[in-house]
Amino acid sequence: MNRAYPKNFSRAELLRSNTAMRLGIKNEPDSDELEQNILNTALFLQRLRDKLQAVEKEPLKIRVYSCYRSPELNRAVGGSKSSAHMKGLAADIVADGWTPMQLATFIRAHFEFDQLILEFPDKNGGGWVHVGIPTLTEPSRHAVLTAKKINGETVYLHGLTDC
Repeated sequence: MNRAYPKNFSRAELLRSNTAMRLGIKNEPDSDELEQNILNTALFLQRLRDKLQAVEKEPLKIRVYSCYRSPELNRAVGGSKSSAHMKGLAADIVADGWTPMQLATFIRAHFEFDQLILEFPDKNGGGWVHVGIPTLTEPSRHAVLTAKKINGETVYLHGLTDC
């Protein structure tokens, strides 16, 4: 099935993984449902980019660090066993000119989502935003969290916090 991706997000970009390339892991979806989920994530990201660009009044880029992950790749990166990345329904992103906190706050205010996580905002470079894409068949949790490392363990705090 030929799917039309939006102008600023390609299928290849949403499947790309440096870890998969380095470890020789195949990161290809194996069903039409996964393909459709990845396309829906691309469409969500395009709407987000368009809305951000309307605010900025100039072109900007959203960089996708991670979107679809095969189960093998998800294990290799230490992802959750129930990660939405394995369903093609999540993206880890940053936006040029926006801090991850600003981006997460904007998404929370303007978009429907399943899960929004400000990931490791205390890291050098400020971390990134994980956004889980809602589906038509499952109720959205509308969860908002911040992920931080405390004593070497990842801890999830409710809400958005950069401290």
